Parts: sequence; C-alpha cells; structure tokens
Amino acid sequence: MRTITWNWHDFPGQQGEGLSGGAVRAHHDLTELHGEREFLRQLLLPDPARPVGITRTNNDNRIRALDLDTGKTLWVSPDVLPVVANEAWQVSQLSLGDLDGDGTPEVVMATYRGDVLCFNAADGSVRWQVRLPWHINNPRLDVKRAQAGAGAHIALTVGNDFDWVTAHARPRINLVRNPTLILLDGDGEVVMKVPDYSASNGNGHNVWMEDVDGDGLCEIFCSGDREVLVYKGSGERLCSLPCKGEDPERLDTHPDDLTSFDWFPDRPGREILYLDGTDGVIIAGADGKVLRRKLFPKEMASHLQNITPFATPEGPRLLCQNIRSRESKLLCLDQNLDIVWAAWMEGDMVGVRLLDWDGDGMPEIVCGSHGKGKWNPNGVDYAGIQVMRLDGTPLYWHRFVEGCAAGALAALPRPGAGADVVVGVGTYGGPEGRFSLAADAHQHLCIMGG
Repeated sequence: MRTITWNWHDFPGQQGEGLSGGAVRAHHDLTELHGEREFLRQLLLPDPARPVGITRTNNDNRIRALDLDTGKTLWVSPDVLPVVANEAWQVSQLSLGDLDGDGTPEVVMATYRGDVLCFNAADGSVRWQVRLPWHINNPRLDVKRAQAGAGAHIALTVGNDFDWVTAHARPRINLVRNPTLILLDGDGEVVMKVPDYSASNGNGHNVWMEDVDGDGLCEIFCSGDREVLVYKGSGERLCSLPCKGEDPERLDTHPDDLTSFDWFPDRPGREILYLDGTDGVIIAGADGKVLRRKLFPKEMASHLQNITPFATPEGPRLLCQNIRSRESKLLCLDQNLDIVWAAWMEGDMVGVRLLDWDGDGMPEIVCGSHGKGKWNPNGVDYAGIQVMRLDGTPLYWHRFVEGCAAGALAALPRPGAGADVVVGVGTYGGPEGRFSLAADAHQHLCIMGG
C-alpha cells in the first residue's frame, strides 16, 4: 500500500488561497447578490454545455437557476410550498431526469411531509405537484427509467411509523418502521407499490436505481433491516444483499452509497458496488451473490460514505471516502478490494469528483474538504479543494480563508479541453443545520480549474 500525506507546509504541488487567485476563475457571493441563506450542498447542470446551475434557495423550498459566469439569477420557481417552519416541510436534495421522455430533463424535489414536485428545468415553472399519504424518507432522489415507456420514474421509500431525530440542529427522519417502496411515473402517479418490504429501513435514507442487467430498465435498491432489497420496476423482488458491517447485531446498519460498474468484464452485466455499513465494501452480482467483501480497521475507515469506480489499464479501481476523521483518508482499492494507496487529507472530506482538471484528456480526482487544527495553529475551520492524479499524486491544494466547508458540486466542461469544478464555500449551522448558513456567514460559489 502506498501512503500519501497532505501537508500544507510541505506540499509538492501547486497551492492557492482565498476567494480569488490561484485556480479560481470566477467567484460569486450569493448572499451579497441574492440574500442567500441556503448552505449550498448541491448544484445541478441541466445542460452541461451551458454554464447554468440549479440549486435550492433561501430555505424557502424553491429552486433558483444561476448564470455561473456572472452569478446572476435567471429565474426562481414559484412559491408553492411554505417557508420551512417545521421539520415536515424540509425538502430532499434535488434530482434531474427526463420524466416525460421529450429529451430534456425536469427537476424533482420532495418533502418529508409527502409532497413531490416536478419543475421545468428551462424556466422553473411547476409541471405537477402531488401530496402522497405517507412521509418520504429520501434526502437523495434518483430519477431514471424503471418500466417500459419513454419517460423516467421516481423511486421513494415512504412510511408513517417513525420518530423525528435531531442531527446538527435539523430534525429529520432516520429509521422508518415497516417502510413501503413506491414508484412514480412522469405524471406523479403511483405505478408500483411494495408495502412493508422490511422490518425497518435501517436508518437508510437513500434509494438507488441502476441498470445492472443491461436491459435498459433500472433495478431499484432500497435499504432494509441489515440488508439491501432489490426490485424490478414491476415490484417483483429480485434478491437481497447483506449489509452488516463490523457488528452484525447492529439494527441501524445501512449503506451510505451504492452504484454499479463492470467490475468483472468476464461476467455478464454489471456488478453492484456498495458500502457494508460504514466500515466495509461489498461487490455483488446481479443475482445477489457476494463476489468480494472487505472490512477495514477503524483507523482506515471510521465512516465510509462515497464510492467512485473508474477503469485503469491495470483493472478497475474504487475510491472510498472516509469522511469523519480529523485526518480523513481517501482509499483507492483494486479489483480484490485491497488498498492500492491511501491519502491522508488533513481535513473532513466533502465529496469526490472525477474530471479533467488540467485538460490533458485524463481525469483527475477533485475532493472538497473542511477541517481544523493542522490547517492553521488557531484551530479555525478552513474549507479546501484538493486535486490529485488517479495514482494519488497530489497536484493542487486550495484553501479558503472564509467558510468551513467546500463541496465539489459539479463538473463544468471547459471550451476547448478539460473541465472546471463548481465549488460551494460556506459555513453551515443555521436553523436547518447542515442545510442553512450560520449567522453572519456568506455563501460563495467559485469556478475553479487547472
């Protein structure tokens, strides 16, 4: 295993600092421009060829389209939901998908209370809005095709037997007892329902949609009680994937991330890659058979959250992000799930993106991060962006004096060659916890590239 240590005072690559200079091509203070109080955790690009990004806005359950070149607002969606006044009105992350099959995407969001909204991504107008008879447990939404027909679908886990919990000052639903899986079509109609699919969702918020068998229709993956349940769009159950982590008796074990990839090219279809609790990785076949499983010691994987597969001439590789250690690590695993290299990042990690940072035709790894202590002697939070080659070699490190967290939100293709990364920089901690700004903080948007 190769070990890479990031150290600001002894860094082999290039460095930059602040909201201008270095690799920062453009900077927009969204709080100064628009009075923004939303902590920017997500930005959608409906057309990657155009510098237009869509975000949630002002904690008022609307969406905004931003001109990424100027920071100006292009449109804001109608005010159809009340401003967040209690936990039930909090909305999910946004998602893009072509729900009507016309070749252009729509924007979808949902509330804990059971509202699902579909917006036109061109102007923010509301295409439809439905109120379901359940609470929705999906901070993350997938919008993909799961049944025959032209348009995409929305998969949700829902239920009304749950408790509100408080995390980071933001009440939210974690565990749902006897959850139900539903599928909505492009008009918001329920076209599939699997009631009481497990004893609980194991604190698992997410539903994933992946076409594993290559038939053009996605299978649906949802968290259960120490397992991941796999269904067809028709509601037929295909298999169950184990998810127990280090402690098989834990009731809250769930994967924070799942994806599919052609991990074993000699096998038909794609393999399912997912996190085994917070400290392991599992590779499974479309039939649910576990092909590889690896648990990591706590010093390497105290909380794995994001996984990113990619291909190399030496075989497939998997990036695993250990987010919650003051010396967070990015692990690169080989086909057998052995560690090829481990990078000590010197700060909690906030997302991983693969993009062609330097325009050489090959992707680089871009990580967002925040952290204390080692970044300066006063213990002040500094947000950062760290760039490295696929072999872990450090290339560039930028830190922002303002803000405690920097997220690599999206890759924006650059005219000519390469791609810029869209970075949100801010300090969370307002009334919605991780989804709103701390008092007197500003939300910044930076466009960065090599």
